[in-house]
Amino acid sequence: MMEKVVSYIFLIFIFLNLQACHAQQKEQKMSSQPELYTLNFGIEGEKKFKSYMQTDVDQQPAGMSFFDLTWEPPHLANIKIDLAENSFIIKNVFSAMGTRIDYAQQNEGIQIIDITAGLNKEEFVSEEQAYMAYKELLGELQKAGWQQYFYPSDARFDKTDNL
Repeated sequence: MMEKVVSYIFLIFIFLNLQACHAQQKEQKMSSQPELYTLNFGIEGEKKFKSYMQTDVDQQPAGMSFFDLTWEPPHLANIKIDLAENSFIIKNVFSAMGTRIDYAQQNEGIQIIDITAGLNKEEFVSEEQAYMAYKELLGELQKAGWQQYFYPSDARFDKTDNL
């Protein structure tokens, strides 16, 4: 009888050790995921989205396909939009969606990228912290060579007023 109790305790001990090892491997797997995701437009962009996706592509009969990436707080992503000399990084990203528009069966890859991100990693910050993060983001865009586009039919404003 005592041998049975000892063998049951031994089996429970082995089971608990296996559970702990599984939890540790799962945690290491989550932390080993790349912190910086690189996204592109075109065919290369489609390949990048597919390599990061954990779900299937949402293909709509109207000729559009959507490639969704999502992250949950506190594990938000940093995304680098790779555009050669005009590349930049967006921090604290909740989601990124690439859109492929299929024109007459021509696959031009990702043509639109929609990104939802927060200015700060924390949910509640002071106005000053939010403003500094906003200035940092705009500074990164300017440094990468991005400029606001004005439609010819729109009213003209001084470019410094737009920032």
